Amino acid sequence: MDEAVLDVDGLSVVHGGDTRIVQDVSFRLGRGEILGLVGESGSGKSLTALSLMGLLPPGLSRTGTVRLRGEDLTGHSEKQMERVRGAQIGMVFQDPMTGLNPVRRIGSVLVETVRRHQDVSRAAAREKAVEALAAVGVPSPGDRVRAYPHQLSGGLRQRVMIALALINEPSVILADEPTTALDTTIQAQITQLMRDQIQARGASMVLITHDLGVAAELCDRVAVMYSGGVVEEGPTRELLRNPRHPYTAALLAAAPNFDRSRTLAAIPGAPPSPFARPDGCPFHPRCDRAQDACSTKEPVLTVSGSARLACWNPHD
Repeated sequence: MDEAVLDVDGLSVVHGGDTRIVQDVSFRLGRGEILGLVGESGSGKSLTALSLMGLLPPGLSRTGTVRLRGEDLTGHSEKQMERVRGAQIGMVFQDPMTGLNPVRRIGSVLVETVRRHQDVSRAAAREKAVEALAAVGVPSPGDRVRAYPHQLSGGLRQRVMIALALINEPSVILADEPTTALDTTIQAQITQLMRDQIQARGASMVLITHDLGVAAELCDRVAVMYSGGVVEEGPTRELLRNPRHPYTAALLAAAPNFDRSRTLAAIPGAPPSPFARPDGCPFHPRCDRAQDACSTKEPVLTVSGSARLACWNPHD
């Protein structure tokens, strides 16, 4: 990519000064590109997104470099990050019921978000709120701005969350499992909506998901995370058709499809705790391709063709 809208280099999330929950995550996000972060629960996907927003829980700190359109966010104060959030980086959270204030009307939240970053009147901000709801397919948006979150269905609440993330036209959207709480039909609608909105606005997106089907549908590239680090990254079609890292291959083997003759292959064991990672490759205790080197030396993520890979014994 010639132009990186978001450039992340050596990003780590540290607990207590020495335990790295997220380890040396690096990627570049081009204009209009959608990058998927996939992996099991606990692999560090959501913490990576929260660290980009400067929203880490107490006790955790961030190291590494995050550049947004060339601007280094690493040393920004909380006040500076408040100007970035919502205006330059928007976020769609997993559960819209907890992402929206249950005692505030939809319109008031949207209006506040607009006026925090744009010098407009309340009337103009309300007009933008109605337009934003209409753009994401909320019916009767002029009426919905007066509704409370509990008065909307799960699908409509998620559309409101997408409108909230997009209303100030940020250059980057972070979407954390945006379809998990929805049924299959609504998931497909939200997936299509997000793709259309990203393309229409020329924005870029980091999509966090454990659903490889959603990643295949939406993403240009996929980065597979395990135990806090990226183990494989590449173009979506190439990576999903020909996974090279044993963990990526195991995730695909465990994913359901319409072939009822195929038995799902569960990955044995569980991901290691970041406080007790094994020596060598963190996946080697669960890997059927592990060799002696895998238990003694951790592989480094290196370029391999059009992809990046961290494995001592990958699939050919």
